[in-house]
Amino acid sequence: LTVQSILGDEFSVDTQSSWEWLWGWLQKSMTMVLEDAQLDATVVTQSWDIANDNVSEEAMGGLMYDTLFSMAPNLKSEFPKPRQMLSVKFTEMLTTLVSFHGDPARMEEQIMWVALR
Repeated sequence: LTVQSILGDEFSVDTQSSWEWLWGWLQKSMTMVLEDAQLDATVVTQSWDIANDNVSEEAMGGLMYDTLFSMAPNLKSEFPKPRQMLSVKFTEMLTTLVSFHGDPARMEEQIMWVALR
């Protein structure tokens, strides 16, 4: 199925030129987005590694725990386990997500597993 077959007699040189322009623009845009995503994935991974080198897993998790519940105190009742246990789980969860940051399909799969935990 092509644009030409869909438009039939209404397809013209101008139509073809316009669609070729649009397709070229989409290709360039998608290439830029993918390149930016790869750069972001690298920055996220590197910064996460540095953070883990500088702070213990428990301290990192504690920071996430404290930040989450200071921003949304009403969520605390949804997480009845002790702070120390949840801090470690938060860090493990984020480590898993960061490890798949450059692979959206695998990240989505991991998010589903994390949500089930």
